Amino acid sequence: MTTSAAVEIFLAKFVESGKFPFQIEVMDYQPNDETKKSFEETEEMRKTSDLMNDEDLTSYFERMKNEAAEEVVK
Repeated sequence: MTTSAAVEIFLAKFVESGKFPFQIEVMDYQPNDETKKSFEETEEMRKTSDLMNDEDLTSYFERMKNEAAEEVVK
């Protein structure tokens, strides 16, 4: 079966029934210790720091490009 045929069958069943033609399982995600620590650090930063930034997006990307170029030179 081609991808095109599979998508066509899927869409036809979806339109016909108004729902997915298969069961969708939701995994119970539990973050690992490193991720939990990162969440905690981020929350602490939010509480203790002024995270506001008035830099426009164009300037931000230009700064990121320059910083990346500096890293390559080092």
